[in-house]
Amino acid sequence: MKALVVNGSATERAVFSAQLTWLGLEPETAATAEEALDLLRQGDEFAVMLLAWSLQGSDGLELLRRVRAEARWADLPIVLVTGMDDLARVEQAHDAAASEFLLQPSDAQALLEKLLILGVDPEAPRDAGTEPPPRNTRAPRAPEDPEARRAA
Repeated sequence: MKALVVNGSATERAVFSAQLTWLGLEPETAATAEEALDLLRQGDEFAVMLLAWSLQGSDGLELLRRVRAEARWADLPIVLVTGMDDLARVEQAHDAAASEFLLQPSDAQALLEKLLILGVDPEAPRDAGTEPPPRNTRAPRAPEDPEARRAA
């Protein structure tokens, strides 16, 4: 099973790719919305897309809307990934038809739980003797508070 990782950070793409590989999926990566759309248009069947909120040159929410506008990708499970712990973002993601929402930092277990919720079961023989890949280390950020900025 293939998974598409769309993230502007090379480090985060590598971490999610390692986690997905450990879980038994075959990751393909894209740094931009256009790269992601090109991969989707090539016709490969992806079991899931991990989509970062922030991308180079655009944002994940816009890419999510573009993907959902195409009937051929309407059923693709899309997990929107962000470091922002903000209920408004979760609501925006669900309004744009994100399948799930993953808050960073995350680890392979948290990712597996999201995949299973979406019905994507990698069924990988996760070797108990191997260490899981590293956590994504981006700490959650609180939403910006305009009042606090004015007071500073």
